[in-house]
Amino acid sequence: MEPVLEKFAKLKQWLSDLGEVAIAFSGGVDSFFLLTASKESALSRVVAVTMVTPFFPKRERMETVKLTKMLDVEHVILEKKSFMDSVILKNPENRCYLCKKELFGELKDFVRRDLGIEHVAEGTNYDDIYGERPGMKAIRELGILSPLLELKFQKEEIRRVLFLLGMPNYEKQPYSCLATRIPYGEQITSELLTRIEKAEDYLFGKGFSQVRVRIHGDLARIEVSPEERAIFFDVVFMDEVSRYLKGLGFKHVALDLEGYGRK
Repeated sequence: MEPVLEKFAKLKQWLSDLGEVAIAFSGGVDSFFLLTASKESALSRVVAVTMVTPFFPKRERMETVKLTKMLDVEHVILEKKSFMDSVILKNPENRCYLCKKELFGELKDFVRRDLGIEHVAEGTNYDDIYGERPGMKAIRELGILSPLLELKFQKEEIRRVLFLLGMPNYEKQPYSCLATRIPYGEQITSELLTRIEKAEDYLFGKGFSQVRVRIHGDLARIEVSPEERAIFFDVVFMDEVSRYLKGLGFKHVALDLEGYGRK
């Protein structure tokens, strides 16, 4: 047995000891891996809970539905159309902390009150401790469990296990909420979020594996994975993309020359 599968077995035992658990499920690789481990463990009940906010794109919501059906796991979607803390939409530098505190607080309350489950777990992995993760402070304060962090699962180990299990999404690229496209201090509006979501949906539809459309006033800055930048060498394609994004309301459209993740 590969060492990573032995580690996976330890994760399943760790989860089994909880008895029942609700998984905060975003549809990303990490939360999917945690949900898969929970499903394969000896837990008496596993529920995936997805909190849908204005920051959460529709395509990701659809992905959570597809994946939970594939695993045959109970799935609850919580609709949250607005934030109680109005400061979040003012987009301060601690927005992520404030947002996570509100979302996970409501999720935890729902799980305990409506599902009768004591434990809530989320999918932060061990690699995440090296990045800027202000939301982790809120997660710790609320007592949300982070099993992958606890057992020091790294992203490549997670992808490897999913590959060995034959899961189709083991290579899915990381994705962050739509609010991260808007500079701190700039008001977050539904119009801006919709514009960003439509622009990114368009580019994903063109076959890009990784996309961010970041806002700088009336300029849209497109980030794609470094190896996919060459697609834009086609001037016809560049014109097509520019026309579409300007049709959404952007006055200027630019490509980030370094690509996503190279800052």
